[in-house]
Amino acid sequence: MTSTSDPGTLPDVIDPARPLDGWRVDDALRELQAAVGDATWFTALMERNERTRQCWWAGKNGTGRKTDKPGQPAMPWNNAADHEVHLTEEILRDRQAMFLAALAKGALSVMPQNADDAPRSQRMKQVLRYYLTTAMGSNFATMGLRAGNWADRTGHSLVYVHWKLERGAERRIVTREMLEAALAQQLTPQTDPTDPMAAESDMAMIAEDVPVILETMLMDDTRTDELANLILLLDPGLAARGPTGLKEARRAVKQLRAGTAEGAEYISSYVRTSRPNWETLMPFVDVFYPPETVMEDGLDSARWIARVQWLSAQQLREEAAIHGWDKAWLTEVLEKHKGRPQSFSTYASNMPEWALSGMGVRWAGTSGTLIGGEYGKGETQRNLYQIVRLWDRATTPDGLTAVYETVLHPDVPDKVAKRELLEHWDGMYPFFAVTSAMTEKLLLGSRAIAELTKTPQDAIKAQWDSRTDMASLTTVPPWTGPAELKGTRISPGMFIEQWRAGTVAAFPLPGPDGRSIEIEKTLRASTDRLFGRVSDNVPSQTSMLRGQADLDWFLLSITRGVRLTARLIQQFMPPLTGARIMGTGEPVIADREEVRGSFDYNVAFDVRSLDLDWAKGMLEFINQQLMPLDRRSQINTGPIIEFGFNILHPSLAAVAVQPMDQVSQREVTEERAAITEIFAGGSPPLSEGQDATARANVMVEEYQKSPLRQQVIATNQQIREVFIARLEHHVFQLTQYGENAQTGRLGAADPLKVQTPAEELLAYLKSLPATQ
Repeated sequence: MTSTSDPGTLPDVIDPARPLDGWRVDDALRELQAAVGDATWFTALMERNERTRQCWWAGKNGTGRKTDKPGQPAMPWNNAADHEVHLTEEILRDRQAMFLAALAKGALSVMPQNADDAPRSQRMKQVLRYYLTTAMGSNFATMGLRAGNWADRTGHSLVYVHWKLERGAERRIVTREMLEAALAQQLTPQTDPTDPMAAESDMAMIAEDVPVILETMLMDDTRTDELANLILLLDPGLAARGPTGLKEARRAVKQLRAGTAEGAEYISSYVRTSRPNWETLMPFVDVFYPPETVMEDGLDSARWIARVQWLSAQQLREEAAIHGWDKAWLTEVLEKHKGRPQSFSTYASNMPEWALSGMGVRWAGTSGTLIGGEYGKGETQRNLYQIVRLWDRATTPDGLTAVYETVLHPDVPDKVAKRELLEHWDGMYPFFAVTSAMTEKLLLGSRAIAELTKTPQDAIKAQWDSRTDMASLTTVPPWTGPAELKGTRISPGMFIEQWRAGTVAAFPLPGPDGRSIEIEKTLRASTDRLFGRVSDNVPSQTSMLRGQADLDWFLLSITRGVRLTARLIQQFMPPLTGARIMGTGEPVIADREEVRGSFDYNVAFDVRSLDLDWAKGMLEFINQQLMPLDRRSQINTGPIIEFGFNILHPSLAAVAVQPMDQVSQREVTEERAAITEIFAGGSPPLSEGQDATARANVMVEEYQKSPLRQQVIATNQQIREVFIARLEHHVFQLTQYGENAQTGRLGAADPLKVQTPAEELLAYLKSLPATQ
């Protein structure tokens, strides 16, 4: 298929059955080169922002003092003050703390998009919590925090979401007994499950024949593969090794035939890691894309996204084995292309050395220059390989959206490791973006924190330096005196010999007037107002609103990541059989089918919840003002209780608060058991803190559907009294937030109040005549 795009660009129409038709590595490299050239201004801005954050400038020596250099005298004089002002870092750390609190204490909700998915939504929420907080370890919090921080430092960041699968090697043994059991299972015919005697007879007959059959197979060299496949059937980990696994199984068969040991050893594989994984990427360091890309619902407007990645030889071989990479490509890369690709060094020549490095922006020299030799002949160049993963969008010939993933090396233009349709994302990229600005569409248009703080930070530094310099001048001012005293260094208590008549005098200096401090206060106040920081210069309500807005914007991006993670779980998660959520005793038992469905996800955090006094006041308002208005049991208290526990810690809510469907079922089950006990002559205890509405309704339902129980209550005074006492207890609980609360507030009962079925039944039972 030929390209429908301009020469040198990626095709915009591709047949998914032939993803390489019309697609060339050279075209992809030209696209990458153009993107890098167009973003040169952005990388220069990134470097300036990073210097501002790290407080690096030309001539800095780390001593806090300026020193003369050949041809470059220090200003205003040698040894003048050279302070570091970490205003940018202060703001970044404040926001880091806010992001981390949101990630640690944010409330996750999973809502079904249709009624059929409602039963699965709670299970999906439980499985998501397990992966985000347990299976992924610190990955979710670390990468989420890094995404927010890098967005503040560069204006935006991207997070790559994928399923991480790693296998390890493990030595195992297969014995004749194991093969006999597998062979017996294979030979056992399908029998009628209603005739267990026949099945047992067949198994007994087969058990007698299996040892002979196995021995015959071991003696027959032509049946090696048959035995090897039996071993593969026994060990899925060995089968997962593909052709290598078959070779290992054949080797085990050879050992069994030799009969030199009780069993045969072979090398199998086991799943070391199988979970979702987030990787935060820095623009034009780890990932790059056309600069015209705008953020529209998850980067859908990007024509392509490319990621640079450093891998060791071992990692390359492992990835190749897992994903089926082209062997010729792998051999050429391993043999000829260690280190940074030559083409990167060529077409990125106008960019700083750290660009497209995959290792981060680093300035650590005394003048802010790069150190460490990583881009010369350092360890990275000697031991690692840099590859590019490219995701590009195209349409199918009939107009469907498709995303393709390609693994390539910039210095291997005639082949790729693999190019395939990315089916599991349904035309979406496996990335989500985090930006520091809420109003910009272009990703490169989002301004970093340092862009806004550089000017006030430099101005505050000037005031600090001037006050320190003034203190130095005041402590040891310039002075005049006899020529014989030239070169004498003044110090407290020293003796100066008077050689001839003359007076030692200090130059007059203006006294401090406080203007420098006022200038600094004004600069800091302006910065506080700009970012809504908590201070005397910003009303607390404004600070809270700004902080909440920043958090909501950040969590909108995190929610997109959670949505991508959930889709991976629905497709790749292995069955969970008793896994437990970290920090709780909550077991997770689920498989893919139980979490299939369409759901809406949301991660939310209220900054006010960090203030326990505010949380206490809010819960008291609900309890004292809103609950009394609920005359029809409209308020679901479950989410309110969960919110209260979430304020303390989400893991506590997970342990203490049970899902509503489980609670409701438990209430019904317990009340039915109590009613059964009453009609058996018992008297179950009465408790507080129960769902009085549900339990009262169960008592009404159980009474109305059973004529026998109605007759017992009518004729047995003891059972009637116990039944009435229990029903009366539930009705009393119901009135606590209803009629009694209203009477307390208004001074009178509601004259229009309609009796509930439980109240009607209670009145009826009390009106029955007493029995002997």
